Amino acid sequence: MNPHKLTLKGYAQSQVETLWTKRQWPCLKQIVWIESRWQHHSYNPTTDAYGLGQLIGSRHYLKGKPRKQIRKMMEYIQHRYPTDLACEALAHHQRWDWY
Repeated sequence: MNPHKLTLKGYAQSQVETLWTKRQWPCLKQIVWIESRWQHHSYNPTTDAYGLGQLIGSRHYLKGKPRKQIRKMMEYIQHRYPTDLACEALAHHQRWDWY
């Protein structure tokens, strides 16, 4: 399917399944729900966290770019949790309320 015709969730799922594995999709989907309820313009002024993944300090370069937010969130997760990716990040979030 043409990636430009996918919904935001569909795009995120296709990225996860292409770059990681299908098993990671439910975990990433849950993190985005917890962080932003899939609202790509979500902003927390207290922490300066922005977007789907609530990445700190990203408001200016990710504003209006939800697909880029997904890619940057995945890059962050892969860097921080290389063993089990989104599922490890979700487990960390469930323990500490951040990922």
